[in-house]
Amino acid sequence: MVKLLNSKLRSGQGLLEGLVAIGVLVTGLVSVVTLTTSNLAASQDSGYRLTAVNLAREGVEVVRSVRDGNWLKGRMDEAGASSNSWDVGLVGSDPADTTAVPVLDPATMEWVVDFGGDAIIDEASVMVRDQGLYQQHVPRSTSGYPTPFRRLLTLYPICQDNVTGKEEYQYKQCPAGYTKIGLSVLSAVLWNSGSSRARSVTIEDRLYNWRFSPAP
Repeated sequence: MVKLLNSKLRSGQGLLEGLVAIGVLVTGLVSVVTLTTSNLAASQDSGYRLTAVNLAREGVEVVRSVRDGNWLKGRMDEAGASSNSWDVGLVGSDPADTTAVPVLDPATMEWVVDFGGDAIIDEASVMVRDQGLYQQHVPRSTSGYPTPFRRLLTLYPICQDNVTGKEEYQYKQCPAGYTKIGLSVLSAVLWNSGSSRARSVTIEDRLYNWRFSPAP
């Protein structure tokens, strides 16, 4: 009777030890899986952020490229080199429209600033992967496939008071008594990496018309 009782006790202890060992093993596996998943998510977020920062920088560089291209055209035509020619293509048909998207023409590989985008939630702001490049189309094209990224440019004139020389940035159009001497460029990129909230990055730069000064 005593032997049978001891045998049952040892059997129960062995079962309990087995359950504890399985619990420890499962806890360890869950921890490893959770850590791996977190690392993968963090790595993906880092990759998305790096791409977003570069896309935002590209937006600023597009505006810079258009400005520099206008300078080169002005230098080629000395008779037409005017202090007002530098912002051609950087002002919408409505001068009060300050939002735009940079569009690359794959045929000519030339950048155009299109003022068809009004908000970063508009279809025009969606970036697609087309011909190996991140691109935007206005209106949105069916070619390529959508990416998690949206991009929008905001171009505010830098206005200089003709009397005090003070610079102002809050105007959509320079009022009377001010001269437009540059552009304040904000390039915003919004993306969703599958998390509960969208993320965004904005790069700001100020580009001046320093090559030509207004005629006295």
